[in-house]
Amino acid sequence: MGANRKLNRGKSGFGGGKKAGSGGGGSKFIVDIKSESQFRKQVVESDVPVVIDFWAPWCAPCRAMAPVFEASAKEFTGRVRFAKINTEASPGLAQTFGISSIPALLVFDGSDVVDSRVGLTSKGQLGGMLQRVLDKRAGVGLLSKIKRRFGNDEANEAPAG
Repeated sequence: MGANRKLNRGKSGFGGGKKAGSGGGGSKFIVDIKSESQFRKQVVESDVPVVIDFWAPWCAPCRAMAPVFEASAKEFTGRVRFAKINTEASPGLAQTFGISSIPALLVFDGSDVVDSRVGLTSKGQLGGMLQRVLDKRAGVGLLSKIKRRFGNDEANEAPAG
């Protein structure tokens, strides 16, 4: 899946939802999206980036992904919104975004899909995806990213002179 896709507002067929299973929502950190109006409010109108986990109750990798998603939701609280969409309960929404394999993660900034990943994703991989979109929003440059990754070595440098 490519990045920078726009939400196709002309699509319909967003399904209603059922109570999420073991791979689903049910967390104070994760929104369980069940309708088109809820999707628009929680994703398109969000003032923070949103990552959506497309999943299904029968999907073992989706169930394995649930604790990783939950831990990341706690870590990024207030900076990124986390949501889940059950592809069995909302097939129209999954179809709108071309979801053909799950688990699938889409990262939105407004109505734009800015990153995506299909398959079981580690906490580090998910964190990297989210940090990139946060950095882009904040205008963080390469030097700041290098310092964050490798630490600030200025304190260890020998004084000049």
